[in-house]
Amino acid sequence: MARVSFIEGLGGIAARFAERKLVRTLNTAFVRLIPFITIGAIALAILNLPIPILHNFISQVFDGALVNLVQILIDSTLTVIALAALTSVSMSYTLENRDVWEGEPNFFIPAFTSFSCFIILFVWKDSHLDFINVGTNGIFKAIFVGLFSLKLLFTFIKLTNRGVLNRSRSISGGLDANLLVQVYFAHILPVALTLISFVLIRATSSFIATAADLGRFYDLITSWMQHGELSTTILVILFSQIMAFTGAHNFVLFDLLPSASQAAGTASLFSLRGYYLHFGLVGGSGATIGLLLALAIVGKKWYWGRSFARVSVFPVLFNINEPLLYGFPVILNPFYVVPFIIAPLVSATISFLAFQVGLVPLIVNTVDWTTPPLLSGYLATGSLAGTALQAVCIAISALLYYPFVRAHHVYEQQQRVIRFQLMQAEIARMGIGSTATVFERQDAVGQAAREIAVQIKQYIRMNRLPFYMVYQPKTDRQGRTVGSEALLRWQEPELGAVSPITIVGLMNEMGLASLLGRWVIEYALRDLAEMRTSHLSNMRMSINLEPRQLIEDKGFVDFLRELRDRYVVLPGEVELEITENVAVNATEETREIFRAIRDMGIGLAIDDLGMGYSSLNYISDYGVSTVKVDRSLIESVATDMKQREIVRSVVQLSEHLRIELVVEGVETEEQATILDALGVRIFQGYNFSRPLIKESFKAYLNQFD
Repeated sequence: MARVSFIEGLGGIAARFAERKLVRTLNTAFVRLIPFITIGAIALAILNLPIPILHNFISQVFDGALVNLVQILIDSTLTVIALAALTSVSMSYTLENRDVWEGEPNFFIPAFTSFSCFIILFVWKDSHLDFINVGTNGIFKAIFVGLFSLKLLFTFIKLTNRGVLNRSRSISGGLDANLLVQVYFAHILPVALTLISFVLIRATSSFIATAADLGRFYDLITSWMQHGELSTTILVILFSQIMAFTGAHNFVLFDLLPSASQAAGTASLFSLRGYYLHFGLVGGSGATIGLLLALAIVGKKWYWGRSFARVSVFPVLFNINEPLLYGFPVILNPFYVVPFIIAPLVSATISFLAFQVGLVPLIVNTVDWTTPPLLSGYLATGSLAGTALQAVCIAISALLYYPFVRAHHVYEQQQRVIRFQLMQAEIARMGIGSTATVFERQDAVGQAAREIAVQIKQYIRMNRLPFYMVYQPKTDRQGRTVGSEALLRWQEPELGAVSPITIVGLMNEMGLASLLGRWVIEYALRDLAEMRTSHLSNMRMSINLEPRQLIEDKGFVDFLRELRDRYVVLPGEVELEITENVAVNATEETREIFRAIRDMGIGLAIDDLGMGYSSLNYISDYGVSTVKVDRSLIESVATDMKQREIVRSVVQLSEHLRIELVVEGVETEEQATILDALGVRIFQGYNFSRPLIKESFKAYLNQFD
């Protein structure tokens, strides 16, 4: 039995949780917050720079207008981020529960219902609205309300759909002409029942809060935290990190503690706020500066975590780790629960012992919470030993996070491969000529398509495409080369071989058919010219022509003429392959393009003959020089007499019309022998040669010289 590595073991355990619908819902919801969290975090870092000179400079620029602008960015993002989280959770939950809806998912009703429930439970106070809970300290509440309210709402909608909750026939009966209005009327009762449920929850929770003396509870926690013992420290950190991992704002807990200046020597070192913030939670909740380093170490070229780490560097340096917590996300991410809790515990314990034995001077100064790690250690203790202690804590945190980042990366890669395979299968099923789209789909197929599209656009911005061309020989019965077909390929480093159908389908949908078509033709002609200068014979090359290029690329003929002259293409040396469907349904404009191509001395070939309806007599009117029989017509030629007769008739007709016939997909010697007996003279397929990269193709040609 193969040994399972530690990384694979971690990934397997976390993956079982990550694949649960609830976890997927929350992770997707958090990812949508990335722009707002990142902008708000950077603005918050700028506004709270712990460097007095820079802080004063920013305050004075444009008479304080810059400060106002930055504050507006904070107020419009982080200050109301709980509402954004609520909306995002609603969208994710709705998409994950499509079966509830009759038709397309309705996003407005769930979103506004959860928003109303949030207002009822946390915003409505004493006959007015108090939006104190809509910032980062309200994210946990938003998650709770979003999930619970929608669970209730969707349950009520299901009961309504089943007829358990009676619909108002008197209302809906007259709305048959407007089904949309009828659907909304049908949701009145489910929405009302959900809101009433939260009103009752609010009334019950208010009664409980009144009965319990929360002030005494906070006094008890404060007294307990000020004991300053290692066991107390560990429990405080453990409690705070569990709270933070669920999305609750844990700094309320540390705000109960005194600063160094407030204590004035009367409190234990280990009851000071600075001890927890600067030596326990180095880099914020979860000691996530260690996560940042681990991401930088693990990051692969196309691993999104690496890019996110770069974006997060600036705010994390100032202990603002919301981008990592809610955008990465770490919150409620099963891959990071262990290091998120353990890293601060280890840092706090090491710091406790270091202070206890006198390796590091006691904390004597109050340091602003946004002061970067390493600097804050020096300022708090007045010694470089404080900096060294923080460096040790950061290094250990990175080591603790590393295996979990690796496990997460492996899992993400596996999920990406699965999505990619689903997408390839779907695009192959749809076919290149399909008008259906994959980018707009809100499922694994759509996600994979968008991921590949982003990757391709990155390559285009670098002024290069990741594709390459291979060449499959066309041979006679003895295997001597009489020509070749240029075929598109892409070997993606992590996903493996990307099907040409996938490449063409995605490029078409991205509106890049002309870009790809021009790239393919120029690449192939450049290789043809190079092989010609190597004195290799039988260089006649076929190049596939994408149908959309004929429609979208208005300068195609001029482009082709310029390439012909640049690479000195000889008459009959190159032919462009079009599908029989394009040939049969050609418009007058397309026929003009065909005539211009032939006038350049470039031939036309019909690809995939047999996949659709066609007439060789009709196609021959275009001056087609070659016809390729699709593999579907010869797959069973060894056993199917009807297939043999079809092939024989096509051979005879092509000879009569003086059109060269090529049979592709010849994979066995038995097929080759039978086709030879039927009159086929040119073969293409694995029985003779697989598609070859340029150097291998040149070597294949040389063996017959």
